[in-house]
Amino acid sequence: MGQVGVINIFSSPYEYGVTRRPTFTEEREYLELHGSRMPAQRDVVSVVYNHFQAAKHIAQTPMDGAFEWFVDAALSKDLAYSDLTSMMPAETPPALLDYQERHTTYNRRRFESEVDEFGVYLSRGQILYHGGLWPMNVERLVTDRPLSTTFNPQKAWHVAVHNGKAYRAGRLDIFLITVSAPSTKSYHYTPDSQHGHEREVVFASGATLNCIRDIYICDGVVHSGEAFSNKKKTVPVHVIEVELS
Repeated sequence: MGQVGVINIFSSPYEYGVTRRPTFTEEREYLELHGSRMPAQRDVVSVVYNHFQAAKHIAQTPMDGAFEWFVDAALSKDLAYSDLTSMMPAETPPALLDYQERHTTYNRRRFESEVDEFGVYLSRGQILYHGGLWPMNVERLVTDRPLSTTFNPQKAWHVAVHNGKAYRAGRLDIFLITVSAPSTKSYHYTPDSQHGHEREVVFASGATLNCIRDIYICDGVVHSGEAFSNKKKTVPVHVIEVELS
């Protein structure tokens, strides 16, 4: 298969807002004008214009319920994303489906073969997210297993905290990955596939990752993930800017 254009979910900015009750003055003026009670008001707190700001926003506000709707709407309007989904098979190939379901017990040889057959090269400049932990004192690494990424930093955050991973690590990293050279194939799980809401793009093994910057954002509360436990602690949250080839 070929190559797709750069998919940009921030061709229009995201406005993060909070809902509040109208003030007494607002209520009175609205009543005089319209003869009815004023509805709840939404105040814009911040505006997200790019991928880094999005990673920072999710690090600080991981439970922003409206953000996922924004990402889904942006992707649905993006022509390059439409091209990408049209390149994927109607049914997820079995080894790729098995990987998405289990991530640990899958057929590595068949997985790599299916990515090679059905995958595509993403364009230089494409940006994706990954949730995990960048190894200490390492600037460059070559992956020896598939690398799962997503168009949505909120999904990356959830992966990083799943089953207490960030709790045990004592740190949470959101990778901001930019394709610097389209030399590793990837497969996109389309929206109508199982778990399609995760907007996942998985790269074949052998991708080279270069750490460009490690940026501390804030401290965040993460949970242990243990059954029947409410153990939690505060850990530093970082955005790791990475180039992938």
